[in-house]
Amino acid sequence: MCSSICEFPERLDPNQIGLLQWGDGSYAGSAENPGFLHDVFARVGGPTDATKEPVRARVMLRLSSGNVVGDNLWLWRADHDVAGLVKNGDNPCDHGLVVTGDHVTMYGLAVEHTLQDLVQWSGQHGRTYFFQSELPYDVTGAWGDAGYVGYRVNNTVMSHKAYGVGVYHFFRDHNVTVKRGIAAPAWLESDFVSPLNVHLTGNGRVEHVLNNWGGPTSSDTKQVQWSCEDRKSTRLNSSH
Repeated sequence: MCSSICEFPERLDPNQIGLLQWGDGSYAGSAENPGFLHDVFARVGGPTDATKEPVRARVMLRLSSGNVVGDNLWLWRADHDVAGLVKNGDNPCDHGLVVTGDHVTMYGLAVEHTLQDLVQWSGQHGRTYFFQSELPYDVTGAWGDAGYVGYRVNNTVMSHKAYGVGVYHFFRDHNVTVKRGIAAPAWLESDFVSPLNVHLTGNGRVEHVLNNWGGPTSSDTKQVQWSCEDRKSTRLNSSH
């Protein structure tokens, strides 16, 4: 699988590139013969004591080629390790998945606990069918103030579809308020089908599911919020 498409050059620092890099952006791929990435589990931390043997990675998986299909991926920044709970941003990892290639499709994607946007998607014509995430347990209120989200489609993207995108939150250590679980351009809001937020337990809240759509989830509001509103008008009213 990795002999011709994935590269692990020794001169590259995984802190800058990622644990797994698929392509360098120069290959558009083939719709008739797509690349496949399946049953992948990546983690940052867990088997060691983060206070004694710290580990880090900027990105777990970076997809830069086009026409790639992913199936059953779990990208996990450890919330616990052999010594107990992970706290204070130990085992730092910014993003679980960064997609810059076009025509990338994900089936059964899970990303948990990274310290910035869990997913960043800037490739065109992306598709996601089921996404589960947990926001980081150990962050402070500054995480919400910075505007980070569980799933972000960048404002340069004109085509993206996502089905069953779920953002779960358990702010264990601090009171954190997040504006939205999912961020996307207004012209793509109607292309998200059945997105949801879930409050597991703990502190804080998430105000909206997708941009400004959907109500809050917290211990004093609702545990689960779906955004099932008719968002087609946002596409019609958008200049895009």
